[in-house]
Amino acid sequence: MDALSFVVEMVKALAWPIMVLVLVLLLRRPIAQLVPLLTRLKYKDLELEFGRRVAEVTAEAGEELPPPHKRPFPEAAADQILGELAGISPRAAVTEAWRQVEVAAVDAAVRNDIHLSPTEATSPARVLRALERHRVIDAGKLGLVHDLRGLRNQAVHSPEFAVTRAAALEYTLVARRMVDFLATARRGEVG
Repeated sequence: MDALSFVVEMVKALAWPIMVLVLVLLLRRPIAQLVPLLTRLKYKDLELEFGRRVAEVTAEAGEELPPPHKRPFPEAAADQILGELAGISPRAAVTEAWRQVEVAAVDAAVRNDIHLSPTEATSPARVLRALERHRVIDAGKLGLVHDLRGLRNQAVHSPEFAVTRAAALEYTLVARRMVDFLATARRGEVG
C-alpha cells in the first residue's frame, strides 16, 4: 500500500466520526437549551421525566398555594430529615412527602367535621373529593394534589423511573406547601 492509498483509507475511516464530533460541538448550545423541554428521555433503562413533571407541578403550586413560610422547630426538623432522605433515597423521600399530604388531607376532613366512611378514610382520592365537595379545597388544588399523587405513583411503581435528588427535594417542597395549606383550610373558604 502506497502513501496515497493509506491517506485515502484513513480519510474514509475517520470522515463520519469527525463529522459527528463537529456537529455535536456546533449544536451543543441548541441541544442544551432543548434538554429541559424533553418530556421523556429514555436511554436503555434510564428515563428522565420525573424532574420535568415536578417542575410543572412546582409552577402550578406557585399559582395555587400560598408561599412557603418559616417553620417552627419540630416541623423544620422534619423537613430537614426529608432533605437528608432525598440524598439517601429519593424515592423514599417522595413516598414520605406524599404520606404527609395524605395525613394532612384526613386531618383537614376531621377538623372541618366531614364525616368519612371507613372506606373513604383509607382512600386519599375519596378524602380529597370529600374535601372538594365540602368546599375545603377548590378544583385547582385538587388537581395539584392529583398531580403529586401521580408523581408519587410513578416514583414508587415504575422501576425504570429515574428520581434525582433535586427532583425529590422539589417534590417534597411542593408537598410541604400543600400540607401547610391543608392544615389551615376551612370549609366554605373556597370561591
